[in-house]
Amino acid sequence: MLTGDAIAIAKETCKMLALGTKVYDSERLIHGGLAGSAQHELVEKADGFAEVFPEHKYQVVEMLQQRGHLTAMTGDGVNDAPSLKKADCGIAVEGSTEAAQAAADIVFLAPGLSTIVDAIKLARQIFQRMKAYIQYRIALCLHLEIYLVTSMIIIDETVDSSLIVFIALFADLATIAVAYDNAHFEARPVEWQLPKIWVISIVLGILLAAATWIIRGTLFLENGGIIQNFGSPQEILFLEIALTENWLIFVTRGGHPPSDPAGPTFSVNNDVDIVTVVVIWAYSIGVTVIIAVVYYILTIIPALDNLGRKTRSKADTQIENMIAHLSKLAIEHEHSSDGKSRYTLGARAEEIEEDE
Repeated sequence: MLTGDAIAIAKETCKMLALGTKVYDSERLIHGGLAGSAQHELVEKADGFAEVFPEHKYQVVEMLQQRGHLTAMTGDGVNDAPSLKKADCGIAVEGSTEAAQAAADIVFLAPGLSTIVDAIKLARQIFQRMKAYIQYRIALCLHLEIYLVTSMIIIDETVDSSLIVFIALFADLATIAVAYDNAHFEARPVEWQLPKIWVISIVLGILLAAATWIIRGTLFLENGGIIQNFGSPQEILFLEIALTENWLIFVTRGGHPPSDPAGPTFSVNNDVDIVTVVVIWAYSIGVTVIIAVVYYILTIIPALDNLGRKTRSKADTQIENMIAHLSKLAIEHEHSSDGKSRYTLGARAEEIEEDE
């Protein structure tokens, strides 16, 4: 809490809001003889400061940011504008001045502070939807790229271009549901952990490509693998790719057939037997379950969970003390006896306030 009211009022308000009561006045903050890391630790451990001026609010926000904290600031007056602009998230409450609204990132149109919690939850849900979409799209692209390239190199075969268009269309339709997804929100601040996103997406893409290769490899068996009566490799691959890719959106958002001595029978008209379709559906569901288990394991690995996340709340006491000492120095200009100018470092003179 940063307030210009008396310290007794600040402590009583903290009790009403279930905040801590370690509230100090501005004299302890600025003129308490503290500097460097000691001053930063006071700001970091305190629950608030009373009888402060606008420059004090700005300094508190700046010190917390120097310690690596994400800071948010609420205010309503002109004197709050500098700190609202300085904070990572400035919030102008209902009835605030135009200066505060211009400096803030969020402007409340209704009284009350409970909207802050709702805004944070909603923002993190939007972030979760965006992350799920990005992982989904990267995995889909890697799936097609890995399978098509390897199939062209190994067996000189590819998927018909018209079917690729339909696969892309179905994938776009599946992503529409992400905008209305009942996404969860994390308890800690979220950020773009690009290394983690890439690792998970690459693993999912490789698993999808491997699943497609497995179903294509069964077509080379004497009994035709998944083909029950008749079928076409292009349509079988299209159905398997379309099903696994569309069901992958659910993941990112968190037996042997009888033998046929006569061998497989491919359809001349590129149609597929209904039994073969059912087998492909069952196979795709199994692939999705396996990918979901792998995705869950990847998300609970501690090392991967913190991969790409910035290290916060890390104090650099040496730099803080160095800056504090430098702030007490001043450059002195003097002339020597032979008339030459000389610049030296000296202690900054303390300002003496004269009573008028």
